[in-house]
Amino acid sequence: MNITRDDPAQVTPIPWPRGGNLPDSCSFVTVEPAQLVLSAVYRSGDSLIVRTYNITQEPVKQASIKFGVPVRSAALVNMAEEVIGELTVQDGARITFDVLPAEVVTVKVEA
Repeated sequence: MNITRDDPAQVTPIPWPRGGNLPDSCSFVTVEPAQLVLSAVYRSGDSLIVRTYNITQEPVKQASIKFGVPVRSAALVNMAEEVIGELTVQDGARITFDVLPAEVVTVKVEA
């Protein structure tokens, strides 16, 4: 016998408590604008590597990657993860950079 199907009147609904201080949704990594595609996120030692690329033939000014966790430092790296330059962390969790047309950008992040 399936109580919920055969006699739903026998089922006593119990309210599921809602609330708390967590947001309804949260993204670990958010890439903006839409011209940038997130292609990889992975750990490399104690760092996080985030790779994006520009799908357009137009440069993108002030592209950003926002993290759902605090970030201590970020660096622009090549595909071999060798540091090219340092990036400034804004608001403790966001970095901005410019992207050339069809360019791949790889960022190394320390959280």
